[in-house]
Formats: sequence, structure tokens, C-alpha cells
Amino acid sequence: MWDLDWTMVGSAAAAFSALATPFGIVFLIRQINCARQVASADFVLRLERDFANYVDTYQKLRPNGPWDPHHPGPADEADLVKLVSYLNFFASLHVIIRNRFLDLHTVNQMFAYRFFIAMHSPHIIGKIIAPDRAYWGQVLALYGEWMKLRHRLGKKTPQEKYAALLHPLVGEAQQAGRAPAGPAPAGSLA
Repeated sequence: MWDLDWTMVGSAAAAFSALATPFGIVFLIRQINCARQVASADFVLRLERDFANYVDTYQKLRPNGPWDPHHPGPADEADLVKLVSYLNFFASLHVIIRNRFLDLHTVNQMFAYRFFIAMHSPHIIGKIIAPDRAYWGQVLALYGEWMKLRHRLGKKTPQEKYAALLHPLVGEAQQAGRAPAGPAPAGSLA
């Protein structure tokens, strides 16, 4: 029979534990990062699913839709309420970006077209944003930040010829502290 030296076994276990601990920490960090990526992807999918509530409004804002710039636009208060809800989705999105739950580059990839057809709509500017501009600080702030990003990326925006109607409102919001200050986007009248 062997005579076991428990001191040596304890020392070997301590040495093994000292060697295994860094690997365990690396594994734990990788698991946390993977969980964060999965949570982020789930969050993005939920946002996309939430936007499905606004598909009818989006369809009406698209080119040749009843609310595109070349058509009469919203007909009644119920239509305006739909547009306000659509804009509020993006106001909430700005809060999410500002609190760093999601970055503007990701939002740009997902929602740019849907955001800019609304923000460059003369109907929305004239009937919703301009009359109640103090309320729309989050949306105007998001617009200013997003236009800067698009400019840096060299990307155009849909219905850009109507942007000149909105830029003075963004400038007002910046002066009032409701939107971030900075240079006006390219093509701006501000």
C-alpha cells in the first residue's frame, strides 16, 4: 500500500487551483459577453417587432402613399394621432440611444428610411412638429444627431429636399437646450 502524503496532495490541489482560476475568469468573462450579445440581439428584435404596430402609418408615409409629400396628407385627428404615435416611437428610441442601450449606428441600419420619411414630410413638420415644437425635443435631438452621422457616412436621406423645412426647428431646439448643439447638417439653411 502507498502511504499518501496529504500535504503534497493539498499543495498539488492549491497549485492546480491557482492555475485554473485565470482560465475560469476568462471563461466567465466570455460567458458574460455572450449573454450581453444575446440580450442586445433580443432587444433589437423586440424593437423591430414593436415597430410593427406602426406599419400602417409607415405605408401611408412611403412614396405614392396618401401621406407622402405629393398627396393631401392626414385627413383628420385620428390620422394625426397615428403620426404622433409614430414619432413617439422615435422619441423613445432617442432615450434608448442616449442611455447607451443601443447605438445610433445600429439604429441607422434598422430605422433610417422609416425615420427620415417621417421627419422630411411637410405634413408632419407643418401639422405636428412646428405647432408644438417644444414637445418634440427628443425627436429633434435625434434628428440632429442622426443627420450628423449620415453626413459623416456620406449617406443621403429620403425626401431630403424637404429637410430645409425642419432645420430651423432643430436650430431652435438647440438654442433652447432641447437638442444637442453642433454644426448644422449639410444642405441646411440654419
